Amino acid sequence: MKLREVRVKNFRCLVDVSIPIADTTVLIGENNSGKTALLDALKIALPRNQSARGTPFDEYDYHMFKAGDSPLTSEGISIELWFREEKSDEWPEPLSRALNEIIQTDPVKDLDAIGLRLSSRYDALAKELITKWEFLNLEGQTLGGKGGNPSNLSQFLSYVRLFYLSALRDSDDEFSPRSQFWGR
Repeated sequence: MKLREVRVKNFRCLVDVSIPIADTTVLIGENNSGKTALLDALKIALPRNQSARGTPFDEYDYHMFKAGDSPLTSEGISIELWFREEKSDEWPEPLSRALNEIIQTDPVKDLDAIGLRLSSRYDALAKELITKWEFLNLEGQTLGGKGGNPSNLSQFLSYVRLFYLSALRDSDDEFSPRSQFWGR
């Protein structure tokens, strides 16, 4: 299962960005162009363990269009991830069975896809920031019924691994035998 598209709205400097992801995707750009913001959006949307409480965002993650804006007055954040097959029945049967409720099949191409949206926006009625992970149909609408079951997220995240290696200041130290993750 491979990530094939990332759509980010109003996360830090990323106002409305859609990026296709290939087997090898390289991010190149000037300082403050959004490379780290994109990687942080992925890291937030695909946590190692999902907590039901609070928001994974801090106040500086919300894009502010005007000087007086705050997370409460912002348009909110949306991070959408699309995992797609490249050929029919590419995903192993155990994965397809386990994620059956959230897998969407394109009826024309016969390719499976999973869409996941993480959003956060101020709700005036609840008087708080509401953050939610939702699985999507092929049109980008929230799945209802069994596809909307909160337990689907934990199941899905067990099949997705994101390893994030931040900028290396001393690569000899990072890749040494003493390194917690990379030295073994």
